[in-house]
Amino acid sequence: MLLTITLAVTMGDYVEAMILPAIPVIQKEFNTTPILVSWVTSVLLVVGTASLPLFGRLGDIHGKKRMFLIALGIYTVGVGIAGFAPSIYVLLLARAMQATGLVLAPLAFAMVTDIFPKERQAYAQSVIGGVVAISTTAGYVLGSLVIQNLGWRYGFFTVFVPSVLVFVLAARVLVEGPVAKGTRVDYAGAFALGGSMLLILVYLTEGPSIGWLSPASISLLSPGLFLAAAFFVLETRSASPLIQLSLLRIRNVLVANLVRIIGGISNFLFYYAFIYYAEYPKPYGLGLDILSTGLVLAPATLSLICWAILAGRLMPKVGPKPVMLAGSLALIAGLSLCIVQRSSGLYLTVDAVVAFSGWAAVILPSVNMVSVSLPKDQVTIGMGINSMLATLGQSFGPIIATTLLVSYTEPLTKIVNGQTLVVGRIASPLAFNLIFAVGIVFTGLIMVAALFSKNYKFPESKTK
Repeated sequence: MLLTITLAVTMGDYVEAMILPAIPVIQKEFNTTPILVSWVTSVLLVVGTASLPLFGRLGDIHGKKRMFLIALGIYTVGVGIAGFAPSIYVLLLARAMQATGLVLAPLAFAMVTDIFPKERQAYAQSVIGGVVAISTTAGYVLGSLVIQNLGWRYGFFTVFVPSVLVFVLAARVLVEGPVAKGTRVDYAGAFALGGSMLLILVYLTEGPSIGWLSPASISLLSPGLFLAAAFFVLETRSASPLIQLSLLRIRNVLVANLVRIIGGISNFLFYYAFIYYAEYPKPYGLGLDILSTGLVLAPATLSLICWAILAGRLMPKVGPKPVMLAGSLALIAGLSLCIVQRSSGLYLTVDAVVAFSGWAAVILPSVNMVSVSLPKDQVTIGMGINSMLATLGQSFGPIIATTLLVSYTEPLTKIVNGQTLVVGRIASPLAFNLIFAVGIVFTGLIMVAALFSKNYKFPESKTK
């Protein structure tokens, strides 16, 4: 069963990485604008994040397996439609359907709590997280090869058939766990929370292009904040709330959610700066192509799954707090290495290996703390909110990185007829140093949060 749910989650992350190199090709084929084609990636983030709370609560009430299959089914149909999309608008619709792929991970992590005893849940969650990380890098590398040789549509075709097979396998193998009886879905609360996240994420996505304080931006942010406030009011008055707000104040749940927000920012700061620098033209960056950048990242991804599994083995014995603190130190070391030495692909690989090993040891404890701390009938919605907050944090990472890249620049020169001409401006080394430094600061905040967590262990006899 662990293999089945891992394969399903892997499909979604593979496609998300695969589609990135195809964006320029899709824009050219459909003769569309950069803003519209950017929504090929943004629509999935926005719709998926808004759907997380509702799918989470439906999983608690109607069954995790049922909602897992529904999400996987919608996702698979969306993948098939995307491959045959005759226009950019049909492709965007298909991508919105694929947004259900984002809810597979929290549903999978929650299903682990039904399949495994508490002392083995961390290991199972580490396997899922580690394999998903590999699929992300594989999607980036293999996606580049498929798109380059066969076209972007085949990127979807190569995933459609495996997705159908995984759906059939999941329907046959997975077993439904316990459900929350005698409760109903708080659709008003789900609409308020999902709607607020949708509007806020659209604001964060469009803010750089339309202006943060423009009337259009304010028209997104204001109702988004209003719905967020309305959610808390509704939850205090609902007889069957989406999630009991008192549970969010449990120390380890609060720490885990804070870590996912802050960690999301730090993670995407690293990703954005790493890929940007690797593909930046020489001598300002390494001048690598998309495929070479993916290969530079590949060893780091392999190290991530190794360290994730090791962390999963250690947590029952030492607890989540020391694992998270050690991971934070490793992540800080990796970000620091990016500042002091990044002059070649080999150095970048070493930097990423160190950073990714730390990242694995930071995220796994935050996931496990939620699954262990919440009652059975609240685990899936708790995991959904945890994933939603991580996505929200990830949305801030590129914004901070872009702001620094455009704020700290130096002249871009070109020699013409023996004369050096300034043809524009390009991000300076200081800009990249500052991005990594900000990542270090946010990782330091993770360490502070981890210090407030309540450590727990499982008896040695249960781990054998």
